Amino acid sequence: MLATVSRNVADYLARELNLGDESREIIQYAVKLVISSVAGLVAIGLVGLLLNVLKPTLAAALVAATIRSFSGGAHLSRPGLCVAAGAVVFPLLGLLAKFAAPLMEPPHLGDSAAVGIILSIYCLFRWAPADSPGKPIQTIVHRKKLKRLSLVFAVLVSLVSTLAWYGKYIDSTAFLAAVLGLLWQSLTLSPTGYLVAKGFDNLRLPGLKCRKKGGAKTKCGR
Repeated sequence: MLATVSRNVADYLARELNLGDESREIIQYAVKLVISSVAGLVAIGLVGLLLNVLKPTLAAALVAATIRSFSGGAHLSRPGLCVAAGAVVFPLLGLLAKFAAPLMEPPHLGDSAAVGIILSIYCLFRWAPADSPGKPIQTIVHRKKLKRLSLVFAVLVSLVSTLAWYGKYIDSTAFLAAVLGLLWQSLTLSPTGYLVAKGFDNLRLPGLKCRKKGGAKTKCGR
């Protein structure tokens, strides 16, 4: 369904704007990415709401999505499975933050967050950026730029979250959730992250079918 909708939209725009095949394929990829991203966010929000952890769930998801837009990460072969994986992972991070944060005194929470942030920056420094199947990195200059942006935004997110927590603008649960979102996204760049993605990819869930075009599976992109 996603492939059909994105293809129809791309065909219509290409026809109306008199665009070539290459531009049509770019539009189709962009439309597919937007639809899957919106569906993923809605699914994440609904599960977080049902579990009564909407705020920390969205905090983790938005931080992860921000960093992922520059760093890339492990990919799944089915858009529906991408949505399902996000709807599982981020509410779980929200639940973890909800129950773990009250058990930590501020100094211990700060120390734990610092460890998570340092580990995240290490992963980004070592493995970012990761190629996207639908949007490969073409040049060394672009690769260096994405690495630099990944690190800069990781540091900015960490500083803003920490200062907001110390200033009591956000609570401990939201702060821990933001750090967990950063850590999760950074770990998806590692070999272990790719193994986890492969495990998700091997799941056979009802209604989630692989779509092939030209012999290649449709991939979830950055």
